Amino acid sequence: MRAEGPTMGLARDREETGFQNDDTRQVYEEFPFTLWNEGSLDYCRKLLADHWRWTTFKSLRVLDVGCGTGCWSIVFSQIGAVVHAIDLTPVHVSVARKEAARRGLDIRFTVADLFSFETDERYDLVWCNGVLHHTRDALAGLRHIAKFVAPGGLPGCQPL
Repeated sequence: MRAEGPTMGLARDREETGFQNDDTRQVYEEFPFTLWNEGSLDYCRKLLADHWRWTTFKSLRVLDVGCGTGCWSIVFSQIGAVVHAIDLTPVHVSVARKEAARRGLDIRFTVADLFSFETDERYDLVWCNGVLHHTRDALAGLRHIAKFVAPGGLPGCQPL
């Protein structure tokens, strides 16, 4: 499993972070949302199979923005995608790395603020599930991450 430095574009001051407010930040830091049961992973796989245009995710490049503890990242990797996952909360990334390693998956996890994250890479799918509505400016967040979508690729965001 690949890992980048401890932070990448992580804001140091609470006014600079993507969290809507300090209460939101505290909840996410103290209580990582973990969905580690195979039923949840099966549900995610079924949603992808039922609602996406691709018949296979093999070798598709996926950026999972706000990956949390890695549930979607793991599913994308298990069905063949090449995954780069980012999250603002170090404890979430730590849990995600452990879960991916436990499953023998090669997922690149990075601690990063979606508003300051930068990469030259472009992705077939930029996935952002349940994140933008917790930020200080959902539309600005969507605009920022949309630039990482490759030509012919798709953004997958909900809810706004």
